Amino acid sequence: MIQWGMIACVGVVPLALFAGPVRGIPGWWSVIDISFGVFGIIPLPVVYRLIKRLPAGGAANQDAPEKALPVIQEAG
Repeated sequence: MIQWGMIACVGVVPLALFAGPVRGIPGWWSVIDISFGVFGIIPLPVVYRLIKRLPAGGAANQDAPEKALPVIQEAG
């Protein structure tokens, strides 16, 4: 999902540069459209690297069941 978001952010730039003049959108509005791709991609590589560092299949939680949060039961 994160990779798809990065691809979409990169794709916004040529789309705005091509489709803006074709549709008659002012140049300043195309710059605003491009900024969505530029500023949107900033957190995505960071999140992608953090996701890659996670253990596969949640194996870290299976090794230590005693560290799980206690279940609070309702009275009554």
